[in-house]
Amino acid sequence: MNEIRRTVLNKRNFTVTYEQLTENSWRATAELTDELHHIRTTLDISTPDLTVTNASAEFTRMPFKQCTQICSKSQLLAGTPVHRLGRICSQHFLGKEGCPNLYLLFSLSGPAFANVYQINMIDENIFT
Repeated sequence: MNEIRRTVLNKRNFTVTYEQLTENSWRATAELTDELHHIRTTLDISTPDLTVTNASAEFTRMPFKQCTQICSKSQLLAGTPVHRLGRICSQHFLGKEGCPNLYLLFSLSGPAFANVYQINMIDENIFT
């Protein structure tokens, strides 16, 4: 039997942080760091309707200068319910003029917030 030689091509680190800003507002911050990238996305989410009220993206390390040109598209996410973020992000951030890393970060942090929020409400005995 042949032994497979394994080589790590790249290590990517994803971090998502959720913080409550006010009684009806939370912030989801997602970061990607690797050899080529340091990207941070932010979603402000209203509760209990779970709708994005503000979104932003920031590149502090990127492989191409033009990577930052897509950051303004993040503002198009305002008004989107978190359960629809995957579909809306695919429309804005995938394709020839897109950035799959922003798609990953927004699609990771937004929809997962629904679970975080529900767990917080259970812990606070607001709903069971």
